[in-house]
Amino acid sequence: MRLDWLQHPVREDEPSVSLASVYRFLVALSFENLLKGIVIAHGENLGTVVKFGHKLVDLAKKVVTSSAVVFSKEEMRLLEGLEPYLTWAGRYPLPKDPDALIVRSHSSVEHDSELKLWDRLYGHLEAVGWFVKDGEGGRRRLYVTRERKIGPAG
Repeated sequence: MRLDWLQHPVREDEPSVSLASVYRFLVALSFENLLKGIVIAHGENLGTVVKFGHKLVDLAKKVVTSSAVVFSKEEMRLLEGLEPYLTWAGRYPLPKDPDALIVRSHSSVEHDSELKLWDRLYGHLEAVGWFVKDGEGGRRRLYVTRERKIGPAG
């Protein structure tokens, strides 16, 4: 399935209802994993049970505390705008709480900002951890140690 509507525009013969919501849900999940990876890569909570939650803004604040990554106000608003997609907007037609109802949309400006932030966070995580390519298609696996044993895989 093609979800990135800017890279692969929806054709006339395709149903397009709610593709943006699914796309934003997956983007929000990837940000959640990146942010958690950065916190862990910087040694936060290693060796203990980690309870991060799913609020991207709270995760970003943990990243700022544990690393040199700084977020602009616009980036924090972008992450906050993705949070509803983690809890309901990318999964269900309506939220449990009517006050949580939002207009589900996605602009090309938001799209570009999300990709720019994602690339920056991925680059940071790649620099502080180390990657090994494995399997077909160049899939990567991140290994985090306090002392890097090898550099990033090319």
